Amino acid sequence: MVKTFKTKRDEIGQRIGELKAQRDTTKGEARQVIRDELAELYIWLDETKLELDCLYPKKAELLEMLRQTNQNTRELRTTIRDECGRGGRMWYKRKQLKAV
Repeated sequence: MVKTFKTKRDEIGQRIGELKAQRDTTKGEARQVIRDELAELYIWLDETKLELDCLYPKKAELLEMLRQTNQNTRELRTTIRDECGRGGRMWYKRKQLKAV
């Protein structure tokens, strides 16, 4: 989702650059149309930046949850290996071989 908003932000920025180049070579009413479109694009750009600002903390939170889940899984695997006898050690060994 963050990637989608970054792509959208980049596309809007590119379009703004194109319109600025056109605005500099255009005169009269066409120039005002370009200015109006630029104003609208700046609004969209600001909204996109706000959305990204809201998504970054959520992304960090989800990443931390993933890391904690991975840590819990590692601990569970070693507990099975250490406390479930021969069967646990064999299971752990098979899991390690699959991971490679």
